[in-house]
Amino acid sequence: MDINHGRNGSSTSEDPEPSVHLVVVSSKWGVIVSAFSEAELVYLAEGKLGRLATVDSVGLPHVVPLGWSYNRELDTIDVGGRDLAHTAKFRNAQNNPKVALVVDDVLPPWRPRCVMIRGEAEVLDDAVGPDGQSIGSIIRISPIQVISWGLPDDGPEQNR
Repeated sequence: MDINHGRNGSSTSEDPEPSVHLVVVSSKWGVIVSAFSEAELVYLAEGKLGRLATVDSVGLPHVVPLGWSYNRELDTIDVGGRDLAHTAKFRNAQNNPKVALVVDDVLPPWRPRCVMIRGEAEVLDDAVGPDGQSIGSIIRISPIQVISWGLPDDGPEQNR
């Protein structure tokens, strides 16, 4: 049973129902369909702090706040950072590519918004940006499931 908790830990009837969709990579007339709804892309464009969850070598969760960017060309989330290749999150993603990224916030008085991306991580020692320049080490997340709530309704496609 899923229970949404309000700010004091109690369930509230005002907590939004999440939009859950599994990602099916497909194309229509040669155009890749995004894993994200329009409302999710608008929210992600605000560039909020994210929290990446990985699993370490003994099976314990490891969650860290970090910066990230949406890669429009590949429809992925790219995680970079200073000396990334020497971090626990990088090693964990190398050993177990199942990861999750949460981007969230709360608007007053109590309106939580969230996009959670569950997917497969690809660990790249020397990635190349869209301009062909080296951008160093990154963790590239290909979405398998996207769950969001508290975002404006963007029509029937939200629950794909």
